[in-house]
Amino acid sequence: MIHDYAYRFVRAPDFPDRHLTWSKVSIMQAALHEYELVVFLDQDAMFHHPHLPLEWLLNHWNHTSETALMVAQDPDLPHNKDANGNLFWNTGFIIAQNTSRANELFDAWIECPRDTTSPGCSHYAYNWPHEQGALRTFIQQGLFNRPEDIHPLPCSEANGSPVALSMSGPGCGGVFVRHFWSEGKSHPPEELADNVMRYFVKQLHGSFLEQGKHVFVDLSGQHDAKRR
Repeated sequence: MIHDYAYRFVRAPDFPDRHLTWSKVSIMQAALHEYELVVFLDQDAMFHHPHLPLEWLLNHWNHTSETALMVAQDPDLPHNKDANGNLFWNTGFIIAQNTSRANELFDAWIECPRDTTSPGCSHYAYNWPHEQGALRTFIQQGLFNRPEDIHPLPCSEANGSPVALSMSGPGCGGVFVRHFWSEGKSHPPEELADNVMRYFVKQLHGSFLEQGKHVFVDLSGQHDAKRR
């Protein structure tokens, strides 16, 4: 597949003590046991420029060997902030690096709604924004407040889409990663078709031209023996 990355489509497990959206936390931690870097996308999120390798984006976003987590910022709107005024992060797009610090963060994140280490976090077990609220209000405001622990990505580049600007304002158009929430929910098929036409058909055509002599066979100068 493109860029020679490994791809996984995961059917989420059920959790008896929290909302289904929490499943991405344990899914990502399990994947970190196999890979150095794990990228998570919600089903309504996608890369707008799939020809760009992840390495380019990591460099653009100043990812380092110490970065544990990268997560997109949400639109700067009142309903996207916790009681302390902290802007939530959107876990529809996450990049995690396999470090000891990252695994400790995931352990704390999974444990958070049980209130054993973060009293009050159970509020986000079923209440919106679920794991997003826990990450911002309890995990980042608690033990994992180093700059390299959680690196927020600009909403303009890693969240939102042009079709949802009425809900997010001009700052979240999804330059590199588009997340089709709100009125954009019906647009992923259109975005996928656009990506296929812009990039994959071009690659297919280039491959055809390179391999043309092996693909195209000219028999126009030969006679059909069966017609004699």
